Amino acid sequence: MFIESIKYDESKSAFKLTFDDNKTYLVSYEVYEGLKIKKQEEISQETLDKIKREDMFIKAKSIAGNYINYKPRTESEIASRLYKEHIDQDIIDEVIELYKRNHLIDDERYAKELMDSYVYNKKFSRKKTKYKLIQKGLSSSLIDSLIEDLDPDLELENCKFLIEKKYKKLDLNDYKEKSKVYRYLASNGFDSYTISRALGEVYD
Repeated sequence: MFIESIKYDESKSAFKLTFDDNKTYLVSYEVYEGLKIKKQEEISQETLDKIKREDMFIKAKSIAGNYINYKPRTESEIASRLYKEHIDQDIIDEVIELYKRNHLIDDERYAKELMDSYVYNKKFSRKKTKYKLIQKGLSSSLIDSLIEDLDPDLELENCKFLIEKKYKKLDLNDYKEKSKVYRYLASNGFDSYTISRALGEVYD
């Protein structure tokens, strides 16, 4: 197999290699220099494998970069995205480590920002917050450590806020109305003790 042409692609900051079968691959300057690639020179299978791997690595970096430019992502989300693009696992791991070193991926920072949004802005319960964070692919141990640092009074305050926002004018002497409020709060992750206490304080 021979390389028909070698061109530098400024948009991708990489060399574009076109082979005699019309297939093209991208390689970084470092790989290009390291392999001592030349036009019209026969390429060994070992060298071709290195070129293909480098092409996949550059592709993976581009996909991951575009993905996190849209909004912050977790390691798990990026890994899933690259897996769907048929990127090899070792390259997925390498790209994630690269972005972590450059502080473009930080699960702890992302989890903290999301948690603050959930509990302070959306008034989620701890249980619902944990569920939402797990859906993002964040580890349970990280989530638990962050939730543990929350103000212990916040759960009750959030529960009271939801009652006042949605059900303040209801007559809780009506069993059906009270049951409706209770079910709503329970479905949002609040435990029975917190719900009972919140109802007592709001309607006292």
